[in-house]
Amino acid sequence: MPTSSTCPPTSWWRLIRFVAREDGQTYFGQPVDDALDVGIAYANASPPIRANVLFAHPLEASISPAPLSGVIKTVSTLLPPLLPSEVPSIRALGANFIQPNQDPHTAIQKRPVLPILFYKPNTALSGPVAKSSSPLCRLGIRLRSRTGRYPRSIH
Repeated sequence: MPTSSTCPPTSWWRLIRFVAREDGQTYFGQPVDDALDVGIAYANASPPIRANVLFAHPLEASISPAPLSGVIKTVSTLLPPLLPSEVPSIRALGANFIQPNQDPHTAIQKRPVLPILFYKPNTALSGPVAKSSSPLCRLGIRLRSRTGRYPRSIH
């Protein structure tokens, strides 16, 4: 189990937030199968993802660190790890990844020395199967699915 010198150790190390098939309630937990790729299993709907439920919210200061309860639930819907109300803003570093049809050597040479810092509003937080809230983004996704290419600009 990974630990950090600045944070108390936790009994979990692969946190997921999900809606349980058994009761329709939302839980935090850790997948029971340590080798299971949760993203692939959820996308393929197989095998069922089973999770050991946490006793409390993992960021709850009064019960830190939140221990595993031993109660096992089956994932019905995989959710983002945090609610938008728990995330004031999203701050991220862009590494300027190599784009499709771009020469890798040239892309690496032209990459900025420092990564680019960018912000997103907390409304950009979504789960793995959530629908896009931006009409232009939805249009771009539809165009890509039909043409195999994402449009450079949509007006």
